[in-house]
Amino acid sequence: YDIISETEQTVEVFAEEWMSAAYNIPETVSYNGKTYTVVSIGRKAFSHRDNLTMVNIPKTVKKIGYEAFAYCSYLKNINFLGEGLVSIDDRAFYMTGIKQFNFPSTLKTIGYEAFLSSDLAGDLVIPDGVTTIEDSAFNGCSSLTVINIPIGVTNIGEKVFEGCDS
Repeated sequence: YDIISETEQTVEVFAEEWMSAAYNIPETVSYNGKTYTVVSIGRKAFSHRDNLTMVNIPKTVKKIGYEAFAYCSYLKNINFLGEGLVSIDDRAFYMTGIKQFNFPSTLKTIGYEAFLSSDLAGDLVIPDGVTTIEDSAFNGCSSLTVINIPIGVTNIGEKVFEGCDS
């Protein structure tokens, strides 16, 4: 864990040296007698973890960082344990095995190449609160069949759905 703010007692999480295939990100962690709230999943926190298949993310997490789960080809399930996520940073789920993704209603931003070449399939429902979808966010997700974009999206990048041939 890395401390983001001592004042607000917040941290971002990183993968442990050894971890099981199913990982539960905690809402809080203790360090030196203080309790910190986990509000972010750090840059490249879990990238290249070949054994990772499922992650539970608590409602305290507001941000999923750059390439947080990139190249986790066996990652199939992301479960949000409540609403709270606000942003998915660039390449957060780049080249993952995720087939379905249930975006929390609190989400506002989907970053550059966030799901590029992932295994997303079927219907993709983007929540009403999303205002920004960056360039190539879903590029190469060739098994998507229906994509629902809410009217509130005011910024949509280039090539967002390029290669979504279904």
